[in-house]
Amino acid sequence: MRVAPAPPRRNPDNYSIVWNSVRLDSCTFRDTTPMPPSNDPSLHLPLPPHAFQILLSLLEGDRHGYSLIKDIEERTGGEMILGTSTVYAAVKRLVEDGILQEAPEPAQESSGGPRRRYYRITDFGREVARAEGLRINRLQRMVAESALLDDARSRVAGEAKP
Repeated sequence: MRVAPAPPRRNPDNYSIVWNSVRLDSCTFRDTTPMPPSNDPSLHLPLPPHAFQILLSLLEGDRHGYSLIKDIEERTGGEMILGTSTVYAAVKRLVEDGILQEAPEPAQESSGGPRRRYYRITDFGREVARAEGLRINRLQRMVAESALLDDARSRVAGEAKP
């Protein structure tokens, strides 16, 4: 049985056509109206790994984009190397969600070039980072309690024996 989609309606915010969520055979149309920011940290989880790394960097203090890139690369031992577009897109989303905010440039930081944008984590951002850290900690315990790493542990133990 085919279900006819709801007629399109205009979104007053961006004047694009918006569809209500309707299942039509194998196609799904979803309402594209943006959701308002939520004050519940769990609604922002799970965070993408690069977004969590940005929050970890900003827990230490205000930073600009390039400083975030270098700090994340150093902290992860080169396992995560982010490009500028990845960082700035994530920062933009985090600012829109109230997790980060733009910070004033420190007085001692005058590069003589174009103004750098500095960012800081908000109190809500700290709650989100804490919730994500707890979520990752629970996952780590689940992995440790499972048989997932048993083969790797036995190989390492076998290599350690003379």
